[in-house]
Amino acid sequence: MTDLKITTVNDFDRNGIFPLRNIRVEGKKIQTPTAATLPGKLRQHEEFHPDSGGVSELYRTVGGDDLDEAMRDPEGSTINSDLESQYSSAPDDSLKVTFTKYTEASTLGVAHAQYLSDIHAAYSDILTIPLMPKLVRNVEDGLNDPSYRSFKKSAVAFLNQVEERHPDAPVMGLIPRLGWEFIDDLLEVYEAHDVTTYAFDFDRCKVTTGTQLSMVAPLMQSIANRGIEEHTLFYAINPSPGTRQQAIGARPASDIASVGLGFDIIGGCHVSPRMPEEAFEEMESEQGEDGEPEFRLFDRADWVYRDIPVSDLPDVFPDETAFDAEGVAARVRRSPTNAKYRLQKLVNGEQKALAANDLRDALASEKAYSKVITKIGVTDQTQSAYKKARAGFDEERFRQSGVGEF
Repeated sequence: MTDLKITTVNDFDRNGIFPLRNIRVEGKKIQTPTAATLPGKLRQHEEFHPDSGGVSELYRTVGGDDLDEAMRDPEGSTINSDLESQYSSAPDDSLKVTFTKYTEASTLGVAHAQYLSDIHAAYSDILTIPLMPKLVRNVEDGLNDPSYRSFKKSAVAFLNQVEERHPDAPVMGLIPRLGWEFIDDLLEVYEAHDVTTYAFDFDRCKVTTGTQLSMVAPLMQSIANRGIEEHTLFYAINPSPGTRQQAIGARPASDIASVGLGFDIIGGCHVSPRMPEEAFEEMESEQGEDGEPEFRLFDRADWVYRDIPVSDLPDVFPDETAFDAEGVAARVRRSPTNAKYRLQKLVNGEQKALAANDLRDALASEKAYSKVITKIGVTDQTQSAYKKARAGFDEERFRQSGVGEF
């Protein structure tokens, strides 16, 4: 019996799927929706605004050789020490969720699954099945595809180790971006292991587009059909932050917009854009029109990302933040690639968590949809996605309850 209790305290608002939930685990309590912050990117004397610290996301890349070395080291390993550092940087009362990215294109072996289950149990309040992007991207056919069978076998190997070694630990099933046929198959696997909370790996794709909606909408319908929609949890990992739209001169924040599609926690994006590494580095260090570095800043009011010249940053920097605008600008000038990338993750994660706090007030009175559609970043496409997802969701809810819609 796990110590995870999830209670939905609203009726999902309207014209979208907007759950307001209380999450209790290991004596900790948080309310969702929220956005995760990334404590592993903090440096000395840096911290997050205290109202943004509900969920702390830890992240580590691991390969087969890394795991072999760690298992041979009686003093611990770089995997262990890195996650320990991230864990100790997170607020004590935050919900810690650790993600590991397994870099191999082969099945996760029993020994590696055992070690990873122990690492996750040590540094995570809710255990997550390791991300396996190489296996997922190699899937080309249907359910009999060798890469998919390997992914499924790996997920089961991890779950078996958790059940054996950490039977009281709550677990989130991993939903890969493969299509509904695969997701439906995996849901049966997770149900057999009593797993009813999920992390959806979007692999740096926009959650609100048609391709993702074709997976997300039936996923939410399936949850409603099983009657567990009020006692589940959805974590969006690696969602795309969105692309720039010339008409509004900014990037609609499609990551946080996913809260209207049933997602409770908006995680970080750890996947680089699909381009050669050299091109990505050049893009990240790109200067503005006057040769000045620009800082991509999340706008809490409008739900967009704006590219701000660093000289203008103190004028538009949010008032409610633990970061100093002048200090951020100075560090970006000194290091327009590494410092900028790190600080954007920190500041924007904090601001998205605060934006989610704002939304919870509207959710309590069933006014979330009317609030979010006033935001520039919630586009017509996003609003349409909300309505489509809600229509099928309600059909399944009413079918299960025997109540007709009127």
